[in-house]
Amino acid sequence: MVCADASDGADHFAPSLFTNESYELREFVYGQHTLRVLCSPAASTDYDLTGLVLWPAAHLLAEYMAANMAHLAACNAACELGAGLGLVGLLAGKACPVMLTDHNEVVLRVLQRNAAENPGPHSVRCMQLDWGDDHGIAAVLHASPDGQGYDLVLSSDVAYSLKALPALFCAAARLLARRPGAEFWLGYVSRAAGIDRGIHTEAAAAGLHMREVPGTRQRVAGGLEGVVFRCRHKEPA
Repeated sequence: MVCADASDGADHFAPSLFTNESYELREFVYGQHTLRVLCSPAASTDYDLTGLVLWPAAHLLAEYMAANMAHLAACNAACELGAGLGLVGLLAGKACPVMLTDHNEVVLRVLQRNAAENPGPHSVRCMQLDWGDDHGIAAVLHASPDGQGYDLVLSSDVAYSLKALPALFCAAARLLARRPGAEFWLGYVSRAAGIDRGIHTEAAAAGLHMREVPGTRQRVAGGLEGVVFRCRHKEPA
């Protein structure tokens, strides 16, 4: 604990007191692929470390991806936004080069360790990215194979705050290549009606057409409902 001058009447706690960096190495199997992922055993965390917990939409999206690996193999590269532990992006890395991104430095360290735990035939890179950072988005865009964007952008269980939605969809739209077939795949868990509406509103505002993937809607942990959405740039009028 770091204490301020007694005259201000307040104690200031060091962030490290809230950072539990004890992880479990767990295995997950999706189709023919096995992933080894370090994750927090906690159900929740402090200090914005929710990325260290494996959330249900990641499994939902990974299951859908495992059934569509041929689509991934045809991509120039994939980029995961808010990757957290990187489960979704690491699975994509079995089929194509991948860029894993997260804004939190502690989460990014674990993400890099998980990338090392899962070597494969394609490159897996990690970069720090805040969705609202124009320079950061430009750097991740520049790091795509041709500097023109990614054929597949992925994200799961990150659409849980209305105020974060505009930045999420704008970042996805900017990183998504303009080539035919390039898409943003979003694993989503419904937790509030306002956010259910907001994802459609903000996707449209970012110039993306979003559709629910038939057959992906199902019950997930906690009695909630999850689904996979696929988004692509709207065709010019």
